[in-house]
Amino acid sequence: MDPLNVLMIGTGEYTTGFVGGGASGSDKKVGVVGLSLFDLRRREKVNKLGMVGVNGKKFPAIREHLNKNIQQVYNDLDTSFDSFPANDKVDPDAYKSAIDALSPGDAITIFTPDPTHFPIAKYAIERGIHVMITKPAVKALEEHQQLVELAQKKGVYVYVEHHKRYDPAYADARAKAQKLGDFNYFYSYMSQPKSQLETFKAWAGKESDISYYLNSHHIDINDSMVQERGYVPVSVNASSSKGVAVELGCDPCTEDTISLLVTWNKNGEPTKRAVGVYTASWTAPQKAGVHSNQYFHYLAANGEIRVDQAKRGYDVADDSVGQMMWYNPFYMKYAPDEDGNFAGQTGYGYISIEKFVDGCRAVNSGKLKPEDLDAKPLPTLKNTIATTAILEAGRRSIDENREVKILMASLKRTTLTIHNRLTSIQTDAEFVDNVSHSYAPRPLVANERCGSWYIPPERKGASAYFKIEIIEKNDGIIIVDSTRRGKRMPDALSSTIPIWCTVLNLAIIPSHPSSSKLYLPSHLPATTHSQISTLIPGFVASLKALNLNLPTCLTKPLRPFWVTPDSTLPSPEDTESIFEDFRPVICCTASRRVVGSEMDEGGYIQGAGDDTEMWAHGLEAPLFWENVDELLETSEAELPDLISRIVDEQATSKKDEGFQLQIVPHISVCALPLPAMPAECRIAITQDTTPKDSWLKSKTYMQAGLGKSKLASRNLRTALPEICDFAAKYLASVEEPGEQRIAVACESGKDLSVGVALAISCYLFGDEGKVRDSTKNVSFTKNLIKSRLGLIMTAYPGANPSRATLQSVNSFLMDWRK
Repeated sequence: MDPLNVLMIGTGEYTTGFVGGGASGSDKKVGVVGLSLFDLRRREKVNKLGMVGVNGKKFPAIREHLNKNIQQVYNDLDTSFDSFPANDKVDPDAYKSAIDALSPGDAITIFTPDPTHFPIAKYAIERGIHVMITKPAVKALEEHQQLVELAQKKGVYVYVEHHKRYDPAYADARAKAQKLGDFNYFYSYMSQPKSQLETFKAWAGKESDISYYLNSHHIDINDSMVQERGYVPVSVNASSSKGVAVELGCDPCTEDTISLLVTWNKNGEPTKRAVGVYTASWTAPQKAGVHSNQYFHYLAANGEIRVDQAKRGYDVADDSVGQMMWYNPFYMKYAPDEDGNFAGQTGYGYISIEKFVDGCRAVNSGKLKPEDLDAKPLPTLKNTIATTAILEAGRRSIDENREVKILMASLKRTTLTIHNRLTSIQTDAEFVDNVSHSYAPRPLVANERCGSWYIPPERKGASAYFKIEIIEKNDGIIIVDSTRRGKRMPDALSSTIPIWCTVLNLAIIPSHPSSSKLYLPSHLPATTHSQISTLIPGFVASLKALNLNLPTCLTKPLRPFWVTPDSTLPSPEDTESIFEDFRPVICCTASRRVVGSEMDEGGYIQGAGDDTEMWAHGLEAPLFWENVDELLETSEAELPDLISRIVDEQATSKKDEGFQLQIVPHISVCALPLPAMPAECRIAITQDTTPKDSWLKSKTYMQAGLGKSKLASRNLRTALPEICDFAAKYLASVEEPGEQRIAVACESGKDLSVGVALAISCYLFGDEGKVRDSTKNVSFTKNLIKSRLGLIMTAYPGANPSRATLQSVNSFLMDWRK
């Protein structure tokens, strides 16, 4: 087999051992990736080598470091490589020109900050390049699945560098676990000393966290033990501690220790489940004597396994160090053999890299296909999906302070197809149409985002947020929404809208005898009714505190009614007497309830329009209805390409729109692309993921790549300080207040752009719309944020900031000084 050309992307500790101008103080003083590839080149498995960084000015020092610590230490190890960018250049996009210089079948290694993994890997895969990514592969399940699909389409090998799979003790434990019966419990702990925060300070708490960095090891080990037995993760609860890292100068968001509590279910056997607890910390004592404390306990039906890899029976006392040290030569053996040759080929760090090189060469020669490698117990991208799902859910659990569910069961991979989803949506839309005729002439109102999928655009009267005037004019409305498998109706219809009906009644027509009544669906217990009733006065007070101009046209109280596919629909004539004393708010659940699994439903999917970022490939509800016949007639295999074409055509037709709407004084929003207006400050929130140092394009233009959907909303939390600082500098440069104009754009013009506008409005402007002199004495409270959001929603009813977007804004405004 021909040797492999490899481009190393990332110049830091793991690749070269070079950190902060010299050798790392960790156990990787000469790196892992570079040294292994230099030796694999000596062994003729690798041919040309290249290396990519951001700052080319570092390369002379890196070459000197490698020459001194590798070439002069071992026999016949050539440390030469092509470098990008040039020695006098700084270029965050240097990886693109370096990858463009490769040929299909060449390979790259990615050892860079976590948020950059996805764009770099995607760029390479699209060009037919094999990819090795350090763990975690990516930060979001959506990104992981996109790369899996793209790699399959391009026929390339994508491998995640989970080297703990090759640790001799861990590898043996993984094999023995297969003989111990069903999975029951897993506990792991992994830590590094505080000194490592000096290496990671630039990104810790900003771009990633300790769970992504260290918990990824043991989650992958656990998953590799139980995959063949059919266990999949279904929910995650996470918690964290803070304080130490922040005192050491890290970002205020940096957690010290993160623990994930994960529930695993066994496919096809609903009575069997297991629990995993994974803890990671980077605030272990400085003098612990080990670079990484690591151990786990695996309990199964017929036995258990304990592995402690902190101290491997090998300790060294050294006066120059001043303490006892426990080293790990099983990872990387740096000591040369008796003849001065590099002898680390048996280290599991080296083995992991060699496995990738061998896999690429086998694919290039035609000996194997990427799917053949997926069928082996290797940490390929396809075999590590569960790890990404757990890590992302853990991050969301901490950020959102709740349990996060994971849709990972294998049955969902086979039944939750795009075609089944679209067919199910059409079926549910037919039911919604029947409801519309039964309750005519009341308009259909979509509870965004899910509800819009069940209403053809020409039938859609509005989107919630809806107007009282619409209800009064049409004697009520029909609000459409849906929910996932197992639930009767979504919480929005069963509780949120009923609460709003009572609150609005009390705020607008408080003297009406029925205004104070709370109506809930019959399946909710009396205790729920009692608990919600006690909260109503507080909700009314909060609404009044926003000082909104509430409508006065309501003549009858709002009252919710509920309709599901199990309901018997009335005739239009019957509704006249039913609603004589109320303005009805018909809460229509579009989807039929599925109690078992989708496999028993002939492909029908309850709540098929939910979680579109996980399956729709950019398709949105209006585009679906514009192309419904063609989409439903297309096979599953051809649907992604068809959707891509439809979405691209739509993007092309919209590229010159860019209509701006002012939603608060001085700030407008619009959908991308953002029109060029030299006199204003422009902020574009794009769907690619880009490093922060590439965002600033000019003094009046910032382009922040935050990713897509929920990932982008969560990334907004750490992006807002830079965005608001950029806006503040612009405002300070404009002398005339009337000339201060800020435009914010995102893909939809309704979500992220609105969140950024809200943050800038609260952070930089007072209640009178004037720029604050300083934020030092300002208290950013929930009431302030709610009040500004209320003004935005009044000015722009079509705005639809997601829950995750608003949580990021709240986190920035209320936690920024901590």
